This record gives sequence, structure tokens and C-alpha cells, in this order.
Amino acid sequence: MPNWCGNEITLTAKSEERIAEILGEIKSDHSDFDFAKIVPPPIGDPEDERIYKGEPSQHSYVGCECKSEYVGETPNGVWLVNGKPPLKDHSKIDGSFASEIGSAVERCPDHLGIKVSEHPLFWWNWNIANWGTKWSVGGDDVHIGKSGKSAFVNFDTAWSPPMRIVEALSAKYPDAVVHIKFAEMGMGFIGENTFIAGECTNEGFWSVEDEGDTIEVDPFWEDDPKRVISKEYYDNGMRLWNDEGFMGIGG
Repeated sequence: MPNWCGNEITLTAKSEERIAEILGEIKSDHSDFDFAKIVPPPIGDPEDERIYKGEPSQHSYVGCECKSEYVGETPNGVWLVNGKPPLKDHSKIDGSFASEIGSAVERCPDHLGIKVSEHPLFWWNWNIANWGTKWSVGGDDVHIGKSGKSAFVNFDTAWSPPMRIVEALSAKYPDAVVHIKFAEMGMGFIGENTFIAGECTNEGFWSVEDEGDTIEVDPFWEDDPKRVISKEYYDNGMRLWNDEGFMGIGG
């Protein structure tokens, strides 16, 4: 399971009617705030859609029918393709998470096609690159409130805030101001960004380990000792999230 990052996006426009229009356009049958309505995944082309969905298997390879299989007993077995180890490609492949973090990308030893799960169009890679997180949100996980010309959208995302979605939302609706505040308590970071017409006009990011003055706070678990964290992190967390119980949000 991932750590969960708590997010609140505030949309402010020229009128209540404009806010209602924007919310209506980014709503789908399964989500009141559907990332796919803001940045659509690559599902128009049949081949791209197959890769995105990991078909026929995330262990298959693009351009052929080969598939890697685990041979032997865990944990001492090996992955083989047609009885041979896959090729390791150390060249830079934009959009492939494995390549982005410096790992080799697997290719079929017979046809050289890239492994589906490491292709830039595979849903996990594509979502992180284009949404900023690996899953969209939907159902009861999204909570929307309205006040005058503003709407407040609350939800959790895996590991990090969906900053690419916020940026794209702002570019899609340049007449609105889009602000996000976020907190990921497991890794200990919080922040806020404001976007207008796709451009970031204000940003802040604070970590529990930031240098400077510190403060003692209660532990996550009752029997643990008190924690020493950055005072700037704590003060900004209280400013951004006090109304929702800072130090208790996220996961």
C-alpha cells in the first residue's frame, strides 16, 4: 500500500455559474473530479491503448507475442523470455519510470521490443508522468464544497500530489485561479502552489527534516518518544491545515 497524500484544490472563477460549468466538465460517471477529463490517457489508438492497459500482459513485449516467465522457485528463480534472459537497455527512455530512476529497461532478446510494463505508455508510467501520481480518484474518495465563486475539492493520492493535473487544469481554464495545498505525513512533507493560465505564480514546500529551528511534537504511536521536526514545517502545516487537524491527515 502507498503512503497517502492529502490534497485540497481550490478553484476560483468570475462567477458561481462558471465554477459550476468547470466542475461539470471534469466530472464523469465514476468521479466528480476525473483526472482523465483533464489529461486524457492514450486510449484512442488501439496499439497505444493495449500498452496502456498492459495487454495481453504487463510481462509481454511490444511488437511481438513473447512474454517473460518466472522459472524456478522463489526467491532463487529467474525471469526468462523463450528460455533466454531479457536484454537490459541502459539508454535513457523518456517517460519510462525504470529509465528515469537509472535502472535498465527490459527488451525481448529475440525482437528487441520493450517490455510492456516499462513502456512510457503503460498506465503506471504514463499516469505518473502526466498526472503526477499513479491513480485517479473517484467515488467517495472525492469531496467537493462550494462557497460563492470558489469550489474546494478534497481527495487523497498515492505518494505525491497530482501537480501535473493541477497545472493542466489551470491551462485548460485560464480564467480561473487554481490553488493546491497538500500534505504527505508518512514521508513528512507539505506544500502549496497557485496556478494561473497554466503558470505557477506561487509555491511553497516544507519538509519535516528542513534545517533551522525545531519543535517537539507527539509521536504517531502512543508508546513512541516525542518527535523533533522542523518548526517551519510545523508552522506552515498549521497555517494550511489547522482547520482539518494537521498531523492527523494523510497516511
